[in-house]
Amino acid sequence: MLPERIISHLNLVPHIEGGYFREVWTAPAERGERPIGSLIYYMLTHGDVSHWHKHDASETWLFHAGAPMALSVADSEHGPVDRTTLGTGFHLGHKPSLTVPQGSWQSARTTGDWSLVSCLVAPAFRYEGFTVAPKDFPIPS
Repeated sequence: MLPERIISHLNLVPHIEGGYFREVWTAPAERGERPIGSLIYYMLTHGDVSHWHKHDASETWLFHAGAPMALSVADSEHGPVDRTTLGTGFHLGHKPSLTVPQGSWQSARTTGDWSLVSCLVAPAFRYEGFTVAPKDFPIPS
């Protein structure tokens, strides 16, 4: 399937960190508190990069379809970088999901034409708790 058809079918829109997304669930908030979780569909196409970013919450990446996704994670801007491939090639060491701890830097790219994942953030995603690094942000390996 062409990535454009998936983007259209899932009603995805461009994301500020790169790629395409759509929020599909946010838990109800109780008495003005932050919801306990939120979920998005997230797609990267060939040449897209999820630039280095971090959240004030934990994020679990769940692989769905397409080419494997290369996910890089670092506890700090000083590194080191841990690399994980999300996918279904278990014989190749792929994992179906990975949880990135709160405050860790993360970046992702597809290894092929496109990759589709869901990202579950707990507590729920808030833009005020989201930091995107400058494009030339270097984290030592």
